[in-house]
Amino acid sequence: MVKVSVTIPIYNTGKYLAECIESVINQSLKDIEIILVDDGSPDNAGKICDEYALKDSRIKVFHQENQGVAAARNTGLENATGEYLYFLDSDDMIEENFLEYAYNVAKANDSDLTICDERNYSSRSVEFLATVATYGIFVRHEFLKLHPDIKFPVGIQPSEDGIFSHKILLLTDKISFCNNKYFYRHYPEQHTYRVCQNQQLALPQAPEIFKILEEFYDKYNLWDKHYLKIIKTFEFELFANRNKFKGCALFDRIKIANLNNKFFKKHLKKYLTKAQAKKFNYEFIKLLYSMNGCTFIFNRFLHSIPLIQDNYLAVRFLTNYFKTNIKKLIYKLARAKAKIKVIHPSERKFLKQFFNNIDEDKVLVVEMNNCHNEVIPGYLKYLNELGYRCDVLVEKQIYKDNIFVNLPDNLYENIYNARYFIIQKILKSPEVKKYKKIFITSNYIYAPEVILSDLPNLQDKEKFIFTEHNIKYLTNDLMKCHKFLCINNFGKSELQNNVVNPHYFGDINITEKNKDITKFLVVGRIKNDRQNYSMIYDSINDLKAKNIFNYKITLVGYDFGGYLDRYLLCERNLEYKGKLNFAELYKEIEDVDFFITLFDDSNPEHQKYKTTVTSGQIQLIYGFLKPTIIQKNFAPYCGFDKENSILFENKDDLTDALIKCINMQDKEYKKIQDNIKNYSENLYQKSLTNLKGILND
Repeated sequence: MVKVSVTIPIYNTGKYLAECIESVINQSLKDIEIILVDDGSPDNAGKICDEYALKDSRIKVFHQENQGVAAARNTGLENATGEYLYFLDSDDMIEENFLEYAYNVAKANDSDLTICDERNYSSRSVEFLATVATYGIFVRHEFLKLHPDIKFPVGIQPSEDGIFSHKILLLTDKISFCNNKYFYRHYPEQHTYRVCQNQQLALPQAPEIFKILEEFYDKYNLWDKHYLKIIKTFEFELFANRNKFKGCALFDRIKIANLNNKFFKKHLKKYLTKAQAKKFNYEFIKLLYSMNGCTFIFNRFLHSIPLIQDNYLAVRFLTNYFKTNIKKLIYKLARAKAKIKVIHPSERKFLKQFFNNIDEDKVLVVEMNNCHNEVIPGYLKYLNELGYRCDVLVEKQIYKDNIFVNLPDNLYENIYNARYFIIQKILKSPEVKKYKKIFITSNYIYAPEVILSDLPNLQDKEKFIFTEHNIKYLTNDLMKCHKFLCINNFGKSELQNNVVNPHYFGDINITEKNKDITKFLVVGRIKNDRQNYSMIYDSINDLKAKNIFNYKITLVGYDFGGYLDRYLLCERNLEYKGKLNFAELYKEIEDVDFFITLFDDSNPEHQKYKTTVTSGQIQLIYGFLKPTIIQKNFAPYCGFDKENSILFENKDDLTDALIKCINMQDKEYKKIQDNIKNYSENLYQKSLTNLKGILND
């Protein structure tokens, strides 16, 4: 018996297949067999399999008609002879000691299941582990022989590995972890990716997933012990993949919702607390009704209106009959709900304290969203320079993010934080108009027409000043009725006196270039319509080919929707730090040498950075005097040129720009910093003059 059988299901991955097979052939553990299952691949993959079988006697090849990845993996499972089984995708790779490490860990711990690549699991606690991705499954063959009904479910994708691993996790607690490297490749034509985008394939799978799990739980009498695990499985396999249902007809989604309700009442309701039950059903409703082009709005809407949250007919009515005005309608309903929202005793005390402390000589700086924190220090600095005393009122999350960490005390007198609807209550009150001015640092979800009509106080042109982060909302009618600032006017002459660009962050360190290793930083929410992160992936591969490793790239930001490739996160020259508070972010920025902006001119969604929208990272670049790499076509709109930044023509040229930075001498680096400083100081003075004019107008 060989130690490990590696099954590789193959379909239309001929251009990646050799690389994949080579990574297995060259494993440090030699006592293995490699099972190549050609699942009716239309390209040259079958031929490649046969060629490798002639070269290496450990390779077995099976050709079959196309039945899907689950059937192909099952073919490997049925023909495997190894002590342990591992399933590798044909477009991915594993590091040289991957199998040896996994085998040794499994043997040492007598494990039925060894979970590879531990980075992707937030906890070692088996109690809360519900599913494992295919590349993490290293399973004892004897265990599967004892449970022949544990197979990959044919016709289910991309949840087939989740169901397979879930069944294993239910029937054994002999589980161990090992931290070895799997190289995951992500690309648009990938079969799993295409299935996720095709609701006609995905929709029939939901009832089948319910059925498969129900039968398995019944057979092994698992409900009492593992009811939380099945909920986690639904959350991961269904709720986390909402794109699978994008564009589905409302009737089809309601059918799935009804199926979910029946399943819930039959098997789970008796085990859950009221809060757990509400969360489970709410997540499923979000899955079904957060489409139609306004996902974020619907999610906020469902949070705000419990009556609608649990009422399918109400949602159906809204979506079918108010499509054109749904955004405005949702906001109005959410605001109406805020009027009757229960105020906690501590919040009543807060409101009383707030109104008692109003000083008529002060400005109130307000941010009611949980974003755009980065502009607050700069606006406080400008107001202080103009002789104003300030109070600050921000949403709770902004306060937690510690945006005020480096600010001197003289920039503000009181900092208040509250829930957004409490802030609304304050802005509605006539008492708030005792302040000399009220300065709102971002309008509500970029919808000025909604909040201005909803909060009549804000129509007082003499008291209220707004910052609009997206200038497409700054219509002539709005500008006549209200005082607005913008962060960037994008060359629009009519807005040149409205630009007030905040790029001050308090007591920070301006640093020189690192000596031994060049450090790069990418900041921002990780989402394809924000920045093109595949450019990093391509450049790292290019640098490897050139044998360049004296650099490090750090990514900071929330991975919204899981856009980061697992392959990318395996790279030794890259580190993903997730969302940081501002104290941590400032330290990170001080430590790096260059920013990388990943605006891509070939992406239509990125054109907004040349016309209407300013990225918050641009303010950080100005404030910390960090040279930035930026695509040439975006540079003029961000205040950059060849003297104060590193420009590249298109996304394929990013590697050359990185090399230029790595090789840059201290003298050139300092010159670029000085040029950024000159630009930011001029921008500061212009902004100060503009703000003074707007305040005095």
